[in-house]
Amino acid sequence: MKRISLFFGILLVSCALQAQNDISILKKQLNNSNPNLCRLLYDLGAAYMEVKQDSAIYFLEQSLQIAQQIRNDSAAAKAAQQLGFVYLHYVHNETKVLEWTQKAIGLASTIPNNSILARCYLQLSAVAMHQKIGNTEELIRQALLYAQKTNDWRLISDIYNFCSYYYSAVQPNSLKAEKAVLQAMWVAEKHDTKRWFSFALDYCEMLEAAGKKTAMRAFCTKMAAVAQKMDKDPGNYVLMNDLARLETKLENYPKAEKLYFEIINAELAKLKPDTVHLLNVYRSLLPNYLVQNQFEKAYQARSTLSKLELYLKEKRQVETARMQMTKMQA
Repeated sequence: MKRISLFFGILLVSCALQAQNDISILKKQLNNSNPNLCRLLYDLGAAYMEVKQDSAIYFLEQSLQIAQQIRNDSAAAKAAQQLGFVYLHYVHNETKVLEWTQKAIGLASTIPNNSILARCYLQLSAVAMHQKIGNTEELIRQALLYAQKTNDWRLISDIYNFCSYYYSAVQPNSLKAEKAVLQAMWVAEKHDTKRWFSFALDYCEMLEAAGKKTAMRAFCTKMAAVAQKMDKDPGNYVLMNDLARLETKLENYPKAEKLYFEIINAELAKLKPDTVHLLNVYRSLLPNYLVQNQFEKAYQARSTLSKLELYLKEKRQVETARMQMTKMQA
């Protein structure tokens, strides 16, 4: 299933232009020796996540170092958790995810900070599911327990949606998965239409996978009315991908193709395009071309997809070799 969860894209992605504006303002504050240096470095790291991950990691590590020097466990835990987030969603190095997330848990447990702990256990859940190690269900349960002690509806809805994704992966057409995504929809509906929209698409995919295509199409038709009131933003991968997914389900393939290419163009305009985003787009385009018998476009999409897959494979091999060398040196 082409699900978009917290760890596969449900997060609201800031557009590159806004990130650049934030970075410019924050750097001016940094040059002016802002007294709240720890928080400023953290904000710079967060702003750089979308446009330059190396810089994001550098500023977050600096924020963590200063937080430890002034013995601010809350700020240190927040920076460590965010470093785990960067390595999970942007760098795709799960060894580093575990390293930073475990450090964040150690720091956040002494305070305690339920929000950080919930996010940490959610990150561990994603790694456990990817690597097929540990008890993913128990990690999700821990994340939800901590999240429910906060008033953060975004965090709670994200955890329910990831729970749904997990159950769908281990047991197709699971009632547990449907129940979890409906819970995510219910939490988000009162606060954020775009977030509800993502969860609702996941629900539609469940209906489709269960053979309930009539119910799925009826629900998608209702969603189309909501989509017409939403402003498009080519820099927002999650939103644009969701709109394209909806058009695909409604069999409006030309509209879906146009939206997908808006995503591609926005990614290619970035300083460092997200290869995973591009990979997901071409994976979605390929079946759309095939169902329309557009074989030339399908061939081109398949060719691009193969190159992206090869690039990611080689990148992972390099990272694995580097980790093995580090272990040997240790």
